[in-house]
Amino acid sequence: MAVVEVQITEVIVVKSEQSIGLLNKSVADELAAVHQYMYFHFHLDDLGFTPLASLFKRTAIMEMGHVEALAERILFLKGDVQMAAAESVETITDPQKCWPRRSKWNRGAPAITTAPRRTAAPMPTPYRSSFSSAW
Repeated sequence: MAVVEVQITEVIVVKSEQSIGLLNKSVADELAAVHQYMYFHFHLDDLGFTPLASLFKRTAIMEMGHVEALAERILFLKGDVQMAAAESVETITDPQKCWPRRSKWNRGAPAITTAPRRTAAPMPTPYRSSFSSAW
């Protein structure tokens, strides 16, 4: 029985090490995305593209949440979190070239189209209760 327990423990340790390695690779990819999105944010905000800059900032913050979740799992597996980005920041400052690059890191992000904007439906009037004196 002791031999079986040793083999099972070794398998678990090997699997944990593989998992930690894969999780750290994901951390590196997420950190690269965070750095790139913040770079876009800084430059687009400086150029006056505030709404687009804000979108990149919010996306970077979401990516930071992914890093945190990955780090928690690595620590749960008794590993060490490697806080190194997978690649360096691409120095792209042209707004038309920034948005398409986001697909490299964020598959499934919405595309910006030139379709006309839909107007919002008018806000309904608030319900006025006969018990409310504030109206």
